[in-house]
Amino acid sequence: MKRMLAVPIAAIALAGVMAGSGLSPASAEDQTLTVRAGDAVGESSVNLFLPANVTVITGTTLRWAISDIEPHSVTMFAGAPPAGEPPVDPSPATFPNAKNVVNSGLIVPSGPAKATYDVKFGKAGSYDYFCIIHPNMTGTITVLDANSAGAPGADNQLSLDARGNAALNSASFEAKDDLARFRAIPTAVVAKTGGAKGYTVLLGTETANTQANVNQPAKLTVQEGDTIIFKSPSVVPHTATFGTPPPGDPFALPASKPGAAVDGTGLVHSGVLETIPDPSQANSFEMTFTKAGTYKYSCIIHGAILPDGTRVGQQGEIVVTARTAPGAPNTGSGIAAVSPNGTSGLIVVIGAMVLALAMAGGSLVYSRR
Repeated sequence: MKRMLAVPIAAIALAGVMAGSGLSPASAEDQTLTVRAGDAVGESSVNLFLPANVTVITGTTLRWAISDIEPHSVTMFAGAPPAGEPPVDPSPATFPNAKNVVNSGLIVPSGPAKATYDVKFGKAGSYDYFCIIHPNMTGTITVLDANSAGAPGADNQLSLDARGNAALNSASFEAKDDLARFRAIPTAVVAKTGGAKGYTVLLGTETANTQANVNQPAKLTVQEGDTIIFKSPSVVPHTATFGTPPPGDPFALPASKPGAAVDGTGLVHSGVLETIPDPSQANSFEMTFTKAGTYKYSCIIHGAILPDGTRVGQQGEIVVTARTAPGAPNTGSGIAAVSPNGTSGLIVVIGAMVLALAMAGGSLVYSRR
């Protein structure tokens, strides 16, 4: 994945921050400044600290705020990086500390409220930090002695907000371009014996700095006896789960038998699918749809079914119609037909059929990758 170059608008905005007194001397200790840990652009998440690099004086508390549905961590160290994932430190934390490591664990917002994590910096130095589940989500905290000549270079809230907005604006182009590309991917279909067909549904997309927990297509119409391969094309884990899963760790829920029948009864679960350089890790799962009806499914990592039946987060829908004569055209849209020998032909894209995700409040199910 290519990292997009900063767009001119973001560069101009950043220049305005530097020239317009966005940086000013901090006048007192014990101030609290807020940095955003990730944010949303439409249906996409931006996985960046906004801004990534911060300069403060000793005695300052930095508060990382998460308002997007994607969880993040604030993990920092002094000296050598920690071996493995360090234990979680409650907020507010102090840094540096005896172990020279602070870890928030995964921070998940609850409903419309922001989730926050506070760290107070008591010693001058330069400290790297990162999110434990997003490799490109890194930053540096530079702490100046409050009494030193360098203290006038410290950030204030105005400068942090302006630089964070500039970085978010730049990343928004990356997110929008990737989501448009993803939604334009035609649905692959292969002819199968007996007149049935096989389709592929893609689960989620991501770039170096963004991800969109949506399916392509979000809604698909097939016939009785047709099969669907659910596939995760990125390193972000996803599932296709029909029925209500039991509570608990979604990574521990075993997958159904490959080719499992979906008929509206019981639980049919793909298991966790992700594309990583590990030949033992599944990135696709096939299901057969044996009965006419409308079947809704969730990614149980990035979506959920609330107690009132409302579906939030990453959801999809499969409409199954009665079997017609062999060779009848599929009623879905954006289909790329593929013959058994692999030759492809493009059917005219009739229209987008992406189901808008309901981002209502409620507890979503999250697990670290």
